Amino acid sequence: MSKSTPPEHPGRALKRRLKLIGGLAAATRLPAKRVAKILKGKRDLTAESAARFGRFLENSPREWLLSQMEWDLWQVGHGKVAKDLARIVPHSVARPAAKRVKKKKDGKQDTRAVGKTGRARPKPHAASNPAPDAPNPE
Repeated sequence: MSKSTPPEHPGRALKRRLKLIGGLAAATRLPAKRVAKILKGKRDLTAESAARFGRFLENSPREWLLSQMEWDLWQVGHGKVAKDLARIVPHSVARPAAKRVKKKKDGKQDTRAVGKTGRARPKPHAASNPAPDAPNPE
């Protein structure tokens, strides 16, 4: 399968396999409308439908769910979402927040990292970091 050719929708694959098998809805105990939509590729396979088709066709529901997943991922990679995905910068490539040097009122430099707001991060609260020689309250 090439990247430009979409995988076959699981419903269409099922329809191809069931040319000689009638009464799929009755055999799988699924509503006829749902089965018809799946066979036309208008509805996605759920885990329940995959289990029922797998039982009827004597194969694994996993096969049908993997087929659905391949279809979904191809649609995401080639559909409306593809452009949006291209704009996402991967975590490993994203630049870490730059440390900015800010001068305190007394003229000394504050080397704490400055966040997006432009203000230095607050110093840790004294209660959350007790002095090393302080007695343990527990």
